[in-house]
Amino acid sequence: IGRISSKPARQYRNLDKLNRAMVDAMSDFGIGNTQVRIARNAEHMRQLLEAELVDYLSETVFTAVALEKQGVADIVLREWKGGVPTFYSLILVRKSSDLQTVADLAGRSIVFEDSGSTSGFYLPYLFLRNQGLDLHAATSGDSAPSDSLQYSFGGDETTVLARVIRGKADAGAISNLEWLNDKKVPAVFRENLRILARTEPITRSVVLVRRTLPAELKKRIVQTLLALGHTESGRAVLQEYFGVTRFDTIDDSVRTQLARVGRAHSKYFQSPTD
Repeated sequence: IGRISSKPARQYRNLDKLNRAMVDAMSDFGIGNTQVRIARNAEHMRQLLEAELVDYLSETVFTAVALEKQGVADIVLREWKGGVPTFYSLILVRKSSDLQTVADLAGRSIVFEDSGSTSGFYLPYLFLRNQGLDLHAATSGDSAPSDSLQYSFGGDETTVLARVIRGKADAGAISNLEWLNDKKVPAVFRENLRILARTEPITRSVVLVRRTLPAELKKRIVQTLLALGHTESGRAVLQEYFGVTRFDTIDDSVRTQLARVGRAHSKYFQSPTD
């Protein structure tokens, strides 16, 4: 099993527990041991998949689509977390701000979470571009037009919102699920912020399998993951696996959405971002 994370120590146990359950359920394939491989970023994960050191992983859709386009993995399942299959991004500003519409962000600044986040960067970035705004990285060193929207990264949702509240940025972007999570966003933050805009919902997370895996093994991985959501012991394992409640297959509507993501990725992002 693989994972992209900058905090591997926190995630190893949850990954290992799921992988052990998978190995137990697939013992007839001659699989007798488990390994957890955590990549630093999407490019590192591509290398691990290419070297056949990772067999399956879950990821948010922009990184997943990029890995699929690079020919190293295939998207096979949709992942439900906390009982929901989708999320969307919120553009937040101070309650006292004079910003009333997305167009008002021209010439201002926004802080995203990190450059690999679907809800904290890719989705709001594309939403703002589609609204006609010209976005420029604040640290790019290029001379940006005065009416462009300058963006930077905060690293996590708490920092993003703190910068907005303190006036270090005019707006910030996080997911709707983080916004409602008291452990990530203190109530006092919500009291000082308001929602300027929200994006369309998007599939929250998907499962990928390595493209070079034998077809029968790919099929069995998919079947085993689907089955975990239908037993008490399987649901307990999934709950520890980052709050996943179940998996389901990729239907036509999700595949159409992923195709749109792929086109957007090709237009604006040449490769997975570190």
